[in-house]
Amino acid sequence: MYYHQTLTDPNNKAASYPQSVGGSSWQSEPQDQYLIRYSDILLMAAELELETNPANAQTYFDMVRDRAFEDVNHRIPVSKAAIFDERGFEFVFEGIRYYDVLRQGLTRAKEMLDVHNEIIWNGKQEAVKNINFPLNKAGLLRIPESQILISEGLLIQNPGW
Repeated sequence: MYYHQTLTDPNNKAASYPQSVGGSSWQSEPQDQYLIRYSDILLMAAELELETNPANAQTYFDMVRDRAFEDVNHRIPVSKAAIFDERGFEFVFEGIRYYDVLRQGLTRAKEMLDVHNEIIWNGKQEAVKNINFPLNKAGLLRIPESQILISEGLLIQNPGW
């Protein structure tokens, strides 16, 4: 559950903190800017501890699942595959899955990201979707040409672009 609470200025309790330092709207409130979620930290810790301290890895993994299911009845043994799957469930639609997939290796990324003749809905029209993950780009994104120009030659375009 998410509760919104405005931070107050320590010197003037009637003023919200962001506005007292020059912020002009709710977009200035620092608590609305999530940089990383605690569950992400726990799953990264579980992955790091998996080889050297499996008991810690299991504890971190269980913390995420216990919070998600609100009980201890859904615990499963921790493994690299279980962590990868849990990250997929935990961070659905958050835009970080692509990088988790890349960490599995380019060949595996191609297997997971390629789409062949998939039927989708484009508005009210059926369409066929094909996506070919380009191995020659190694998963790297295009650097905008404007940034390359601004750098005066210090930045070079990623391979394949």
